[in-house]
Amino acid sequence: MTEEMAEKEFLSWCEENELETDVSAMSEDQATVFESAKKKFMSLLKKGRLVIDAECFDLTLSKFGAEGVAGTTIHVGHPDGKLWIGMDGRKDTEKMHKTQQAISALIGKDVGWISKMDVKDWGFLSEVVALFLV
Repeated sequence: MTEEMAEKEFLSWCEENELETDVSAMSEDQATVFESAKKKFMSLLKKGRLVIDAECFDLTLSKFGAEGVAGTTIHVGHPDGKLWIGMDGRKDTEKMHKTQQAISALIGKDVGWISKMDVKDWGFLSEVVALFLV
């Protein structure tokens, strides 16, 4: 795959997932993360280890992993709210779980229901909660 095709595939994946691609609209930290991810995506696409299908992709893991893992192809789908609470170990005393509980109070749905929302909706509602708490 050419460099141009790889970039087009990556940008298409970003669009399907409603991710920002305009680096000029990003903070410095966001731009750094975006450019790093773009570089890694494109490298794997060019090597044929990454195959994008709309908002999902299949990744063939490196041959250098442990036996039973090396060379395995994994499917990565669009995340839901569990991505956020996974960041703090799902402990109900940690920030993300507290945020999920606050969203629950805000919209009147139980915590389990909220964790099934799209990750971007979850992120937006966490910002709404923050507006009320500042």
